[in-house]
Amino acid sequence: MVMRKELATAAIFIAGGVLASCGSDTGRGRVAFEVSVSSEPAAAGPNEFGYTVDLTRAELRVSRLAFFEGDPLFTKSWPQRLGDLLVPSAYAHPGHYTPGEALADLLVEQTFDLLRTGVQSWGTADGVTGDYASAELNLGAGGAASVTLEGTATGPGGEIPFIARLDEAQEIIGLAAGFVVDERPFEVVVNFELSELVKRIDFGRVASPEEIASATAPLLFVRDTQPYNAFSRAAIGNLTYRFDHMEMAQ
Repeated sequence: MVMRKELATAAIFIAGGVLASCGSDTGRGRVAFEVSVSSEPAAAGPNEFGYTVDLTRAELRVSRLAFFEGDPLFTKSWPQRLGDLLVPSAYAHPGHYTPGEALADLLVEQTFDLLRTGVQSWGTADGVTGDYASAELNLGAGGAASVTLEGTATGPGGEIPFIARLDEAQEIIGLAAGFVVDERPFEVVVNFELSELVKRIDFGRVASPEEIASATAPLLFVRDTQPYNAFSRAAIGNLTYRFDHMEMAQ
């Protein structure tokens, strides 16, 4: 992992309870989720290219979270094409994703500071009981970047100030959820792994050695380069998101 104490694993907490009323003719019970975002320190150390990263800014823009019955799409795989040999892909979609019945939905646009400690509220999701097999997450809204990172990477190429932005809105489908919601109160933690965003970046390829040596401002990741590809793939990859379901004391 490539983190100092400011780098964190951002976790989206969903505390849930079953509403008194039942669902429609599906026979499912109604549920409500209070969704929040939190961050915890991650391990320090160099990334896969020997760079230690100090983040001064890390922002995530979200607009929707939904859970479905359908099996997840994303699985670990071998590289699928030549480009994956240069930027290892941990994500594959081996077939068509069929989400199945929608079980819960949250539609609130919000930007989160992923370096901030403590819980940050997102909003309330409504849904029904059932087998929450997969999830979809929408990033970006209102013209804001989906994910933004800024900081300094120190390693073989020297001390490199950088800024990385994923500007386009993204719909991440088929994430593995893997829990069952019944009549017992529960909470879910959707863990956002900040370390995944920087672990496969070769910061020495952000610019030429001459540009790096003379940089007086952060160097922007450019499309179709190794740093941008590694960052953008991780931002929408399944290893960056993990769902933990925990029952609450009654």
